[in-house]
Amino acid sequence: MHSISYCFFAISSASAQITPDTSLPIRSAVFQAGNVTTISGGTKAGVNLFHSFEEFNIPTSTEAVFNNPADIQNIITRVTGSKPSQIDGLIATASKTNLFLINPSGIVFGDNARLDIGGSFLASSALNIKFADGVIYSVRPSQNAELLSVTAPIGLGFGGNNGTISVQGRGHDLSGTPFNRKNYTSGLKVEPGQTLALVGGKINLDGGILTAPQGSVELGSINDQGYLSINPSTFGFGLSYPENLKFDNIELSNKSLIDVNGTYSGFVQLYGRHVNFKDGSLVWLQNRGVDSLSLPKAGYINVFASDSLQLTGTTLNRIPSGLVNETIASGASRDINVTTQQLNIRNGAILAANTYSSGAGGNINITAQSINVLEYFPNDTRAISTLSALAHSQGNAGNLNLFAQSVSVTGGGFVGSVTTNSGASGNVNIKAENILVSGSAPAGDTSSIISSSWRNGNPGKVNIDTTRLKVSSGGLISSSSFSNSSAGNVTINADTIEVEGKSGSTTSQIRSAVRIFGAELKNTNQAANIRQQLQLPDIPQGNAGDVNINARNLFINNEARISVQNQGIGKGGTLKLNVGSLVINNKSSITANTTSGIGGEIYIKAEDIRLRNNSNITATSQGLTGSGGNININTQTLLASENSDIFANAEASFAGRITINATGIFGTEFRSQLTPQSDVTASSEQGSSFNGVVSINSLNHNPNVTVIKLPSTIIQAANQINIGCPASAGDKFIVVGRGGLPENPTDALRGETIWSDLRPQREETKTRISMTRSMQNAPPTIVEATGWVKDASGKVELVARFPRQENPVTFNCLSNINY
Repeated sequence: MHSISYCFFAISSASAQITPDTSLPIRSAVFQAGNVTTISGGTKAGVNLFHSFEEFNIPTSTEAVFNNPADIQNIITRVTGSKPSQIDGLIATASKTNLFLINPSGIVFGDNARLDIGGSFLASSALNIKFADGVIYSVRPSQNAELLSVTAPIGLGFGGNNGTISVQGRGHDLSGTPFNRKNYTSGLKVEPGQTLALVGGKINLDGGILTAPQGSVELGSINDQGYLSINPSTFGFGLSYPENLKFDNIELSNKSLIDVNGTYSGFVQLYGRHVNFKDGSLVWLQNRGVDSLSLPKAGYINVFASDSLQLTGTTLNRIPSGLVNETIASGASRDINVTTQQLNIRNGAILAANTYSSGAGGNINITAQSINVLEYFPNDTRAISTLSALAHSQGNAGNLNLFAQSVSVTGGGFVGSVTTNSGASGNVNIKAENILVSGSAPAGDTSSIISSSWRNGNPGKVNIDTTRLKVSSGGLISSSSFSNSSAGNVTINADTIEVEGKSGSTTSQIRSAVRIFGAELKNTNQAANIRQQLQLPDIPQGNAGDVNINARNLFINNEARISVQNQGIGKGGTLKLNVGSLVINNKSSITANTTSGIGGEIYIKAEDIRLRNNSNITATSQGLTGSGGNININTQTLLASENSDIFANAEASFAGRITINATGIFGTEFRSQLTPQSDVTASSEQGSSFNGVVSINSLNHNPNVTVIKLPSTIIQAANQINIGCPASAGDKFIVVGRGGLPENPTDALRGETIWSDLRPQREETKTRISMTRSMQNAPPTIVEATGWVKDASGKVELVARFPRQENPVTFNCLSNINY
């Protein structure tokens, strides 16, 4: 029992806790017989019956029964005093009617609070109720006679200092998968198809249970002045909120539950600032029968949290906190819609839309600034945080649609759509500025974004649009199949992608794959037994899907991998990379590998490609029947060093084909087999007749040209000149340089090396003509004076020692130079 229990105990000893005021023309009348308080009287206006009380409290184990006429549709009840209403007994009506209870000071429902009314129930800390004809029924009645409305209520007015609404209880008893509930007597409950609404300041459920079978539950936490609308609905009525309204907090703790299950599932809507679920508290929809698609709101969970939605933790019997929409019959479910600044799913919590039948599961649509699926339950590391749409039978799973500034999946968190039966899994669509997938849980669950098939259902696609994607420490992005179904495609559009590192033996990966479940287990018998229990084939027959990546920068580092893979007998997939810069470093790889099927395809279009430190690009077949795949590379520069290879080999069949088109290729070349150097090869273990084809097209690549070392002995140029004529005295030819031998072209350039442009001069002829004209028009060369003379008039002139010759010098012999 909580602190409020003392209050309940205190009021239970009082004879009457419902006190009418004198504000209405016809006052409410209260009659008590034992533990039952009968409320009659009140002022009738059409189909509305108005009551007004100074206090309204129902002690533990007592009942308050509104004795209303049969033609009344709405009982409108207000509390004009300054104290919160304490309700720990039964509220009932004499006939099917809607009950509205407003107390601006707040309302507390205790462990024993119950409802027995035929219609919908709204409890609020609003100041007034507005009607369709404009009449306002306020907790602050005027001194004059009040005008009461005969029309339907259409709005709730709040004053800003809104009281708290609390629901206390012992928590739910959910168990199993799908969930099963045994006790339906506890908590606040309305009749099937009706609405249960709590709207006030803060909303707290501490073990509280709200049940509206095939109906709706509305929670609204208002920290502002203004009106919200009450609208007619399939489920009695619904609430809508104006833009820019400020909200307060909603918290569900200690296994609190909102349950709208039934032949068709109902509708849940929550509006708050910080909305917090913890300790195994849940919103739970379960469709147990017909299709709800014909009903406008049926099957939806809508959560608007202006600041954050926090889903945290689980119970000791592994019932997680969160939002769950289930289908267990032929009827389809609808969507879970979340709008918030920050969504945190942590410590084993869940946000899921699952189908366990032929009915289709719903979609999950999230719009947020940040979405974080992180960590595991500390007391049970197998309980990982999950954002999922699952298909466990013939029905198809829904799609995951995430729109955010940032998405983070860490500590073993799971984001995905999975089928474990013949139904198809859905697509995973993520659009975010930054995406991080990193790490794992201690039990071995890796952080992942996936769409996969564990039986015969087809997996969906994974589509990611982002500015920056990082997959690290064993993180995984995948569309995969463990069955005879083909894997789906993975498409990523990004500015920068980093895939790097490991977690234990788990490599960070982006992939599409057909895999043998348990292939990594050392005990093959144990693996086979697990596959038999899960009804998975020993050898899958599906085809691998495609991986398509478009990015400006792609970095694969520290044993990370991007791949298409098939461990069964189907075809390998296609891996297409369209990138600016591609760096593969430190035992990382791009692979398209098969075991028995036709090898996969790799297409890479990049401005530059760098492979370093035992990194690879491979399209191989490792089985007895599969052939090597094909690798097609188009790039400006390709650099491979430190035993980094490009190969399309096969063990027992034909190797594949490698085609490389590059402006420059450095550090690697074709070799007939793998060596400790960096190689390009397509070889088969069956011999040369099974080898593949390697085609390398490069401006700087000529397999017949090798680097020639210059002689170390300096040759005297004077001894190499054929002197056909004597040199004239006074003339010199000087070439000024740095001296020494030219450097080996394979060595790195020194900092002071002068760049020499050896490209052909397209304007060579024109340049020469221009230079000749320039030389012809040049002024006479000024020569230093070495003496002086007198002219005929006796004037002194400075002269050179060797006067300029008027006639050109003529050679007295022929040279042996050919022009």
